[in-house]
Amino acid sequence: MGLRRSYRCDCVERWDARSGRITLPVLEADLAEQAFRGIESDTGTKPDGCPWRALRDPFVRQVLHVYPAWKTGHDVNPARLRNAVQAYHAALNAIEVADMKRERKRREAKKPGPPSSPSFRRRR
Repeated sequence: MGLRRSYRCDCVERWDARSGRITLPVLEADLAEQAFRGIESDTGTKPDGCPWRALRDPFVRQVLHVYPAWKTGHDVNPARLRNAVQAYHAALNAIEVADMKRERKRREAKKPGPPSSPSFRRRR
């Protein structure tokens, strides 16, 4: 609940009647601001408001609804919807690639390194 509360959106509590989020320099350590920076790092685009509020938008719901059909090769019309589905797909791919890179770095950091001095003995 801390992250959702950090968005200051009325979809969790009645923080403000305005949609969207106003970011001030004092919010640099804010949980939502950190999440937004991470999303921006992975996708190249920084969200400007609460992601849960975006799910209330009928167009966003339509994109999520037709995405599985588009992914299996069905054509999506109109072009506006097709473009939005493609943008959604690109964002999902970017996040997946970033997650895989982080996971690979995590695994590599856990790997034991080569021994500092190999101790090979010759048998006679």
